[in-house]
Amino acid sequence: MAWLVSFLTSLLGNALARVLTGAGLGLITGAALLPVVKSALQLIITKFGGIAGDIASVMLLSGFGEAMTMIGSAIVTKIGIDAAKVAVAKGAKK
Repeated sequence: MAWLVSFLTSLLGNALARVLTGAGLGLITGAALLPVVKSALQLIITKFGGIAGDIASVMLLSGFGEAMTMIGSAIVTKIGIDAAKVAVAKGAKK
């Protein structure tokens, strides 16, 4: 097995190590921030659970549900992009 590691190191240099380190940092950053976003969205849903049924119906007819989905998706996408930036920046530093 050691010969395989030395062969890959001579073939690829430390580029593979940089890629794997960057990918790991991106996964850790995303995994740490996504539960925070999910809990914030769950809090919003809980807060809106106490409104009257008529008002909720009007909000849903006006597209409030889709708007919340778009906002949540935008936040999750932003976190994913930032995690990828961290991964690339840390991988390029080595």
